[in-house]
Amino acid sequence: MRLLIVMTLPEPIRRQYADRIRAAFPQIRVDVVDHHAKADPYIGAADVLREVLLTSTRGIHGAPVSEAALMAMLALSRGFPRTVRHQDRRIWERQHVTLLDGKTVGIFGLGAIGTVLAAKCKAMGMRVLGVDRVRREVEGVDRMLGWDEGVQALAEIDYVVLLLPSSRETLGIVGAQFLSAMKPGGYLINLGRGDVIDEQALIDALRRSRIAGASLDVFAREPLPADHPLWSLPNVIITPHLGGVFDEYPKRALPIIEENIRRFLAGDVANLVNLVDH
Repeated sequence: MRLLIVMTLPEPIRRQYADRIRAAFPQIRVDVVDHHAKADPYIGAADVLREVLLTSTRGIHGAPVSEAALMAMLALSRGFPRTVRHQDRRIWERQHVTLLDGKTVGIFGLGAIGTVLAAKCKAMGMRVLGVDRVRREVEGVDRMLGWDEGVQALAEIDYVVLLLPSSRETLGIVGAQFLSAMKPGGYLINLGRGDVIDEQALIDALRRSRIAGASLDVFAREPLPADHPLWSLPNVIITPHLGGVFDEYPKRALPIIEENIRRFLAGDVANLVNLVDH
């Protein structure tokens, strides 16, 4: 059997995956590439891809992405980017900061990650609105809203956190109309998918101070081009798609991968963990 791993994480992490799987399953040949564009020479011989079985590591991203959201909210509320720039220039300037305590956060996309984030925001004293197509009770959420209700509630939300998937329905859904409905002092945080935002509409809103600022971890095009206008806006925090990256990623992901390999070798494909339903 041949297993193809396509992984954009740093080489030492890719090596951890390959070495551990080779040690656990010496009968398997493991090929690893760091970008999907390099996968072509291996696809024809890859057993997992031949049957078009797709599984995920769903369930391990709640902690890292929710912490990334909290980091973004804290950094924006305390003007941390400006503080760091002043440190580089040795400028001592005390500035106005705000609290998360008592503020309202709107989590757009209340899946596994949003559920974890809601509880953490509630523990920090925030009022939590959950926006999702599925109405259900979620710990830490004060009000559950549908999409249209969520857009109507934007005027009362201090921090809009986007955890939306990429699909035909969500493409560019956060555009001029959405942004104009936001609270003038509100912040936008995107840790879902970059193409849900109309980036030109966001740039216009930020330049006109229509919203207070944004923290963006994902973009329509990655890496974000060096000449992209978002780089130069002072009220924007840019991180290079780091929301789901953390030190114990292999430790939490590999047990799922190993269990799926065991089940695949045993012919138990119907019970693969996190099997994606096409």
